[in-house]
Amino acid sequence: MVFLRTPTITSAHISPEAKAAFGSRTSPLWCRQLLVDSRLSPVLVGWRTRDRARTNEDSYLSGVMNDPDTIGAWHTLYRPLPDTNHNDNNDDNGTSPLAGELLCLFSLGSGVNGHVDVAHGGVTAGILDVAMGTACSIFSTEGDSNFTLELNIRYKKPLATPGVYLCRAWLQKRTTGRKAWLQALIEDGNGEVYVESDAFWLDVPAKPKL
Repeated sequence: MVFLRTPTITSAHISPEAKAAFGSRTSPLWCRQLLVDSRLSPVLVGWRTRDRARTNEDSYLSGVMNDPDTIGAWHTLYRPLPDTNHNDNNDDNGTSPLAGELLCLFSLGSGVNGHVDVAHGGVTAGILDVAMGTACSIFSTEGDSNFTLELNIRYKKPLATPGVYLCRAWLQKRTTGRKAWLQALIEDGNGEVYVESDAFWLDVPAKPKL
């Protein structure tokens, strides 16, 4: 089975910019509460720290979108399903997640605007996509690559800039092979939903080393 039920998580320390954006006295209360929640595990995200001198992979995210005026800070946490409710199978209508979810805190600057003081919808789509891609990667065999085949987005409210938000992403359904369906949403941490999304992903196994 390509997609795993137990996530492979590389722990990460919170970056100085994320600590300032999400853990300071002026940060929203819900951000500070997430950072001290012992049930959550920090997750290393490679795209944020990619060495652009060695590779052009994720250059859009690690370069243009890694700036105080665009996405000034990002911090990812993993929240497992409660043990009492965990079941290896979906419910009958497929609305229950298969495993835990990723909680991605991020701050937006005015450099991502479309309309005045409003984040461009394409930037929002990119955030949803990278959050679901990270969820895909931690449930995949090491070395595999994940690709978006279909991405559906429902915009509910504009994302005001500058601002701090939470993107939640989780694995909804998968086959015993290479296909996976994920869901994600962006909210303000208090349950106010701005954007919803679902996507179909394909896992491409790593080529064997010669």
